[in-house]
Amino acid sequence: MQPASVMLIPAGNYNPTQAVPQNIDDSQPQSSNFFYISGYNDKQSLIFLWRGGDGKDSKNTNKNSTKQIIFSPSPTASTALWTGELLSPDKLARSMMFDNGLPLDAFTVFIKERLQGIKNIYYPIGEKSQLDNYICDLVNQLSNHGLRQGITTPKNIITSEDMFASMRLVKSSTELSKIKRAAAISVGGHKRLADQLHNLKHEYQGEADLSYHYKLNGGTAAFPSIVAAGKNACVLHYTKNDQAIKPSDSLLVDSGAALDHYVADMTRCYPPRNLNTSKAKAYVEVYEEVLSVHKRLCKAVKPGMTLAELHKKAVNWLVDSLLKLEIMQGERREIIRAGVYNRYYPHQTSHWIGLDVHDLGLYQGQKLGKGMVFSIEPGLYIPADDKRVEPHWRGIGVRIEDTLAINSSGVVENLTQGMPYWQNSQSSQSSQSKQSRQNRQNRQSKQSKQNRQSKQSKQSKQSKQNKQNSQSKQSKQSKQNSQSKQSKQSKQNS
Repeated sequence: MQPASVMLIPAGNYNPTQAVPQNIDDSQPQSSNFFYISGYNDKQSLIFLWRGGDGKDSKNTNKNSTKQIIFSPSPTASTALWTGELLSPDKLARSMMFDNGLPLDAFTVFIKERLQGIKNIYYPIGEKSQLDNYICDLVNQLSNHGLRQGITTPKNIITSEDMFASMRLVKSSTELSKIKRAAAISVGGHKRLADQLHNLKHEYQGEADLSYHYKLNGGTAAFPSIVAAGKNACVLHYTKNDQAIKPSDSLLVDSGAALDHYVADMTRCYPPRNLNTSKAKAYVEVYEEVLSVHKRLCKAVKPGMTLAELHKKAVNWLVDSLLKLEIMQGERREIIRAGVYNRYYPHQTSHWIGLDVHDLGLYQGQKLGKGMVFSIEPGLYIPADDKRVEPHWRGIGVRIEDTLAINSSGVVENLTQGMPYWQNSQSSQSSQSKQSRQNRQNRQSKQSKQNRQSKQSKQSKQSKQNKQNSQSKQSKQSKQNSQSKQSKQSKQNS
């Protein structure tokens, strides 16, 4: 944060022009930036961070001077009765090791005084509409007042998201531990649902199984679970979950747990129960292509890569799959250049994961490194009304997703691999049979080679022995002949 600046971090949708509410809607999301700075679970408070100026203004003479102040509702008998005890602003500030805590209803008077001599306001522009309007109006008022009084007033409202994106991108060991726990609970929820697949009659029953497991283990759903039957899987963020699940339907389940505010994200897919129909066989073909691409991507992840590079690999491989299945025709390069693959793969391959399921973080040019957590989620989606493809392809939607992290040693970990991918048992048996035959052939080839080598060695040894015997025999015969010749010569001389 630059000198002569303040930052405002609201916990919820605080409206300074209204009285502080005694109750607040629990469904209202808390700002993850607020929790990141404070570690405090609240939806009504507001954090005020201040950094001194450049010496030109009497109230802000030290640019290295900083203040952290929490504004929160004061406890009352009514709030204690209806929603429970609240910490006083002062006690809350001490628990957070902030400089000061003030009542929330004192904020409007406080900020008017504190913005004098301030040049920049860091603020999450566009997130809190009521506070947006208040801040803009206040800056205009102070600007007019400052011109008359010769006082420096804010000239810039700067989005705070870029600063938080940089800070939140790399997780600490504590944060990674929490995400791993959330991932373990997510895996457990998916396993529970998979065990109940044969009993599911409606999508909402699958959602209920997931939510039950998350709650039972101290977590919550990190986002509205997607339990999409049949063609609903082609809707990327399908959350109605109100349709019946027919035996002829496939199922896409995209769901993750949150624990201590940190989340995981994963997706698994299941084919129709009857695999003998042309539609089911087509689904399995698409599924196996997406699964193959997913596994290749997970193996390809390395520190130093970018998510854009991973996405490029995913696009290349998925287009190859579309050509292989004859869902698309043409040259891969031209299909990618024209972007026509987007009709079947319209989203990115990865997103950051942390306090939010689509966490803050820089994407363009950001290299993967230690402490980063992200998804890998290739998919193919063939609209039910797509007349460009054969009828058996229409309405098929497949996505496979895992949460990956790069640990402190630089090793890539798949945090949700504990949930198996569906495998075609016939394909698996065929693969195992093929592997078994290959193993037998390898063993037979090895044994045959050993036998040949043994036979050759034996023949070589026999040949060597025969040669030695022949040479010995010849030497002996030569010696006898020599001796006989010498004896005969000696006899003649005498």
